[in-house]
Amino acid sequence: INVGHLEQKDDATTYNLKLAYQADTWMAYAGASSGFKSGALNTNNPIAGAVGPEKIDAFEVGFKSQLFNERVRLNASAFLYQYDNIQLNILEVSSGANFLVDGVKADLWGVEFDVQAKVQENLTLSLGTTFMDTKYTTDATVEPLAGDPTTQFIDGNKLTMTPDAVVIAGFDYRFPFVTTGELSLNGSVNHNTGFWIDQANTFGSGGDKDDDFTTANAALKYMAPDDRYSVSVWVDNLTDEEYFRGGVDAAGGLLQPA
Repeated sequence: INVGHLEQKDDATTYNLKLAYQADTWMAYAGASSGFKSGALNTNNPIAGAVGPEKIDAFEVGFKSQLFNERVRLNASAFLYQYDNIQLNILEVSSGANFLVDGVKADLWGVEFDVQAKVQENLTLSLGTTFMDTKYTTDATVEPLAGDPTTQFIDGNKLTMTPDAVVIAGFDYRFPFVTTGELSLNGSVNHNTGFWIDQANTFGSGGDKDDDFTTANAALKYMAPDDRYSVSVWVDNLTDEEYFRGGVDAAGGLLQPA
């Protein structure tokens, strides 16, 4: 098929504004910024044409603090992301063609906080959480390779790969009996409430659902004096938790982590 000459050229002006107030043990801040992702040609399917640039406006307020003689660190923030002209990957079932579409909008807002406490000289505990609410605010218009345009009804669906909440608890222990260099053990437990892999919200971390999952990780590290070298051993996903992290709607299967 001769689709003629295709060309995509984009430019944009972005902004980044920040305001902060610094006290003795804490700092409060607020900021606003914008981002830009260039448009693209559908090189795998040139007849599908091009998609325009994707844009985002981001807003955040929060604070950072060092408390109790710097033995406790507490940070918190709230944020809002507004997406415009999102580029979505579409697999057209009728033709099997894969291409990008644009024109979709979405909102994401959330809060997060983390605390780190040195409970004794050799032991530090940490806890971090993020809560998010996400949704597409328009449907996606799909221009097929043949025939009339169709609509993928995603207005109100959750954004892909964005769980409602993530909680991470961890520890770091420095062994006191090591006098030459430093030996440390750290571990973490990560709970994820689950996510959708596709914008239609038809398959997710639990297969056909956005099921939650929990993983645990651990690492043992030796650091030589003067930081000349280090040796580490680690284990990811200690409990062998299974969850889906990728897939294609019409390919007959999903991908699980190894």
